[in-house]
Amino acid sequence: EGRTVLALDWPQRMLRLQERDAFRVRPAEQPGPQCVLRTAPGEERAHAVFDVSALGVSLHWPGCLPGPRLDELWRHCRLEIPGRPPIPCDLRVRAVNRLTGEGNDGLKVGCAFHHPTPETQRAAQRYVLETERAALSARRQPARA
Repeated sequence: EGRTVLALDWPQRMLRLQERDAFRVRPAEQPGPQCVLRTAPGEERAHAVFDVSALGVSLHWPGCLPGPRLDELWRHCRLEIPGRPPIPCDLRVRAVNRLTGEGNDGLKVGCAFHHPTPETQRAAQRYVLETERAALSARRQPARA
């Protein structure tokens, strides 16, 4: 009816809320995890992993490759985390974002586990929990000279 419904000053501080259904962690170990995709029978390509959750992964897609399509399904993949058994999975592409900034080339591709087995979910969740626990422990340790 032409009246002001809400008026406010801009806040001094803002919080960013994560809009995901599961907590994600960034790998701390180097070399970090890789996601291996089957590109054709007998052919595979490994991609560096940005982060992992109990529901999926995000990975680096090099700029020299044609970008994936949203909702594309990749079967017979595996998440390879150093020091752990490979985690077999099928992945569905949920987000494709261009990397920006100096030295960034390519895309960040967010993938959901597609019909994961209970073993896949447990292995991913175990990795997330252990990575977060290690990060919290490292933050509590005093810096050594």
